Amino acid sequence: MTAKKLFDLNGAVFLGTLATVILLEILVKKGQFVPTRPFGKHYTLSCGVGMLGIFALIGGLAALSFDKAFVVFHRLFFPGKDNWIFNPAKDGIIEILPEEFFLSCGVLIIGSVILLSVIMILYGIIEKKLR
Repeated sequence: MTAKKLFDLNGAVFLGTLATVILLEILVKKGQFVPTRPFGKHYTLSCGVGMLGIFALIGGLAALSFDKAFVVFHRLFFPGKDNWIFNPAKDGIIEILPEEFFLSCGVLIIGSVILLSVIMILYGIIEKKLR
């Protein structure tokens, strides 16, 4: 799978998820959908805590060894392929997109997920207080 296809897939998944969340929230507000209350808490609070925990764990493990996290990521998402392993002597792409670029991408992704998780947690707390 090419990088462009991965970015396109990422964008499509984001937009699909965003549309689903907005639709569900509209249905909840209209009373047409009653979400479960995991652990007796507002569903956004539970989802935010769950995502925060998962991505904090992933981020912590990646911080321990970015090289190992990079390899594990590629083995998970590109099984049976080794075309992501570049030889700096032969492949100029390694100069254009060095490891620091991918480290920055990872930090941005994990930071964004953590920020959105915190927003969901705060929304759940505020929603509970308003009821």
